[in-house]
Amino acid sequence: MRYKNKKAILELSAGLKRKTHEIIRKNARAKTIWIASLVTGILVSFVEFMCTGQVYLPTIVYIINSAGLSGRALGFLMIYNLGFTVPIIGITLIAYFSSSTKRIQEFMTSTQAAAKIKLLMGALFVVFFVIMLNITLKTFNLI
Repeated sequence: MRYKNKKAILELSAGLKRKTHEIIRKNARAKTIWIASLVTGILVSFVEFMCTGQVYLPTIVYIINSAGLSGRALGFLMIYNLGFTVPIIGITLIAYFSSSTKRIQEFMTSTQAAAKIKLLMGALFVVFFVIMLNITLKTFNLI
């Protein structure tokens, strides 16, 4: 994805991207695709954790250690996870039922759908930040 001829900055480093691609290429040639898919998903998750884990892990630890917030916080965590998984499931279903991944790529770039999706995801994460900040400030009696 490009914006004003500059590469998008919300992505993994070049080294982590290479590692992810290497894992996918290696496991894509496996004879038992369902096992290879599971292994690939686990390995790529560990690599991606370098990016997402910086926010995700402290959030989980905070929820575990918050006695009165666990039910409410669990709901927020589920919404947060849906924010990650629903777009991925949607793209996977579109790719599966579409006649060509090339057409999907053309659609995403011609209509700037990818940029719009990133903007919506950014707005969603700002809302999550405000909610989490509010909960944190109330927890420590700062508001």
